[in-house]
Amino acid sequence: MRITYETNGKGFLGWIEDYPGAFLRGPSLEEARAKLGRELVDYAEWLGLSAPPGRAASGAGVPGLSGSPDAPIESIVSSVLTVEDADSDFTFGSELVDYGDADFERFMALLRRSGRMVASCLDSTRNRGTVDPHHDRITFYGHAYATIDRQFEHIVKVQDYYLGMVGETVGLAGGIVESREAMVAKLAERRKAEGNALHVYEGESWTIRKIIRRTIWHDRIHARAMKRMDERLSAGA
Repeated sequence: MRITYETNGKGFLGWIEDYPGAFLRGPSLEEARAKLGRELVDYAEWLGLSAPPGRAASGAGVPGLSGSPDAPIESIVSSVLTVEDADSDFTFGSELVDYGDADFERFMALLRRSGRMVASCLDSTRNRGTVDPHHDRITFYGHAYATIDRQFEHIVKVQDYYLGMVGETVGLAGGIVESREAMVAKLAERRKAEGNALHVYEGESWTIRKIIRRTIWHDRIHARAMKRMDERLSAGA
């Protein structure tokens, strides 16, 4: 299991490289590391995997992934970004290499599952249009998405933004499940045309593999925000 941490000296954002969208975050390296076990369980639950990654020898029961129960191989890279607030631009060396066809299809299945989980998370909330005072603030991105509906709209918009990094778009019409299916189709078309080619936008490298990782990660952090917002708003009702 490989983990790469980005740090700006104020926080650490760790990417579990073998599992697209799995991440660790904390104000110190030790605090980020301590979240590994919980993160592997949460990741498996999010994607409907039969076992947490790294808990089954050679990834047994984990479709499309390989893992090992051994200690992680770690590396640390410097960043000038606000990684403590989830900003990132890192590209793994493995994200510059193409998949085999079978692995590509399995990772597309993970991308679909993640979209369905976002839809399920939205459907389970009760306070979609209510402003959460905890989120009614300014971040380095701008004004935070202070309602559940705004968090959801952001997820839909960002998947199209990521697609734009390799010259594709699906637009914003339809729900997350429909637009995610369109996203998968566009990625398949792009891979057929050029493989896992490297694209550079405003100095950041992008490939299909990186888009998959960033999309699942983005789904998870904003779905988590939606759930916590609903819990806070329900408790204050």
